[in-house]
Amino acid sequence: MRNKVTGKKLLTVSAGLFLGVIFLYLSWYSLGYTYYFTLQYDESMAEARDFLPLHLLTMVLVICLFLGVQWLAGHFHRHLKAAGWGSLLIVMAVMAVLAVKWVQVLPTAPGADQYYIYNAAQEITDGNYSAFLPDGYIGRYRFQIGLMQLFRWLFQISGSRDWKVICYANAACIPLIILSGYCILKICYDRISWQILYCIAMLLCLPLLFYTPFVYGEVFFMAFGSCMTSLLLLCLKTKRLSLFWPVIVLAVFAVWAKGTGWVLIIAAVTVTGIYAIWRRSGMLVLCALLLVASPLAANKMLTVHYEKVSGIAMEEGIPSIAWIAMGIHPEGERRGGWYDGYNQDTYMALDCDREKTAEVSRDFFLERFRELIQNPKELVVFYKNKTLTQWNVPLFESLSTNNLFYDELPPLAEEIYYGKLHWICEGVMNEYHFFLCLGILLAAAGIEE
Repeated sequence: MRNKVTGKKLLTVSAGLFLGVIFLYLSWYSLGYTYYFTLQYDESMAEARDFLPLHLLTMVLVICLFLGVQWLAGHFHRHLKAAGWGSLLIVMAVMAVLAVKWVQVLPTAPGADQYYIYNAAQEITDGNYSAFLPDGYIGRYRFQIGLMQLFRWLFQISGSRDWKVICYANAACIPLIILSGYCILKICYDRISWQILYCIAMLLCLPLLFYTPFVYGEVFFMAFGSCMTSLLLLCLKTKRLSLFWPVIVLAVFAVWAKGTGWVLIIAAVTVTGIYAIWRRSGMLVLCALLLVASPLAANKMLTVHYEKVSGIAMEEGIPSIAWIAMGIHPEGERRGGWYDGYNQDTYMALDCDREKTAEVSRDFFLERFRELIQNPKELVVFYKNKTLTQWNVPLFESLSTNNLFYDELPPLAEEIYYGKLHWICEGVMNEYHFFLCLGILLAAAGIEE
């Protein structure tokens, strides 16, 4: 028992330190500065100094709100327990309606990767399998085969191939994401005050709404990933291993929706593995192995299926090292370390030869890494800017990802994209983002509790 407690304490302290270091830096920087995308929506960014008194005023308001909810929880706990679920249902309904309305009024069309994956799903449904060729979209980006399949299923279920079907599916995911987050909070911190504050916070989460017209896998991944996480935590808490089957299915869909879903799978496997050690449970070890094996097996089965129906032997596409090399690119037309097409351009220039692409990318990576190691100041500045331009952007690129319009914008959308309302949204989310980072930092400080 003592070893078990010591191991748990070591884990919680390690997790607290890891999160604390990261979010101490993010909280400190977001207190003083913010990155935002310019209204040209060409992925150019600017840095602005924050107005400190506004942060302080917001902090006072947040503290008053927190103390008010805490007081209510202390004096009316029995009534607030029902109010917690009631607040959740209201927020889910309001956000779902707003998401549907936003999809309805915004005349966006899929561009770039949105268009290519959407078009691939349509062509494959029509029996045109050119997307699987080495120079085809899925031939290059093999991890997109799962998202393509999800789009095809949506076409079949809805009976329509309009991209708005995908947008409405995104809108339907919003209440699921909110519900899953609430369940995660309830499992980890069963305090009614925190649950009510969570509902208020989700009602103000503008990027969640703004992402609904995005014809891609972000919202699907958040839905599958959050549902998977809540069920996994419930399974580990209640020891009901039967819940692991839907966890595995959701893990597959999460990886299909977003290739980087493997980060969440790794975290889930780590947590499950730790519980397996604590409880000395062979079944949990098996569950952890299934969390890894199931997405791999599902991807393989999907690949074999399409190889059979298309007659095309699919390769793995662009090698991973090309993505890693791109992530260390110096500042250029785009921010350092951001996507700039290096991986695809190199792969296509070398006639879709994976080995040559891997060799060229590896050479570039090693050369660039040596440059950074030899110049520690540049190393620090590069990774500082790379981190902040990806993590200190309050709207999280939710508007700049949807800037291809096929019709005139209605007045409200015009204001949100180009008018004063845009900067109000930026300002609100800037305060939201600061307190999100600060909240995670405070949670990390008290994680042992």
